[in-house]
Amino acid sequence: MRPLMTLALLAFAVGALGQKTMSGMVPPRSKEAWQKDYTAAAKLLQDKQFDKLLKFFAPNFTEVEGGKTSNLAQFKADLVGSLKDVKNLKVAFKVLSVVNRPNEVVVTNSGVISCVAGLDPKKKPVKLVEKGTYTDTWRNVGGSWKMVRMVGNPTLTADGKPVRMQKPPRSSALRSAG
Repeated sequence: MRPLMTLALLAFAVGALGQKTMSGMVPPRSKEAWQKDYTAAAKLLQDKQFDKLLKFFAPNFTEVEGGKTSNLAQFKADLVGSLKDVKNLKVAFKVLSVVNRPNEVVVTNSGVISCVAGLDPKKKPVKLVEKGTYTDTWRNVGGSWKMVRMVGNPTLTADGKPVRMQKPPRSSALRSAG
């Protein structure tokens, strides 16, 4: 194998696993690499594979959304509770920017989550759409990337009309995989 190919494969393996270099620093990951992970997270969410999705969250994870802070247990309960019975769930995340810091990465992303949930007073299905921009902080924990914080202020519409949320749904949690 040629030396450049060996170095390229080593760099890929180190980046994908989040391993530290000899200097003790975690190598930076590209926007494209994070987009691949966020696309995988969207698929997990869309398929309602909540446990697999939540493996990418650190135990000390916090979410700040709509001015309210939730821990991992609250986030999971809200996520599962708000999405388990919806139909036609569609999820898409787009990574807007990535800021690599020593052993920490801040990913700004936009997300759109849509579904059909419940019936309106005329017994017609209601289409819900949540849109937002989020700032996610990831840390290297034990050799893999874990989300430690998510901050966002999404909007929600029901059949195209704005809905004022007392506490936003947790579908925003869906933008995370590792």
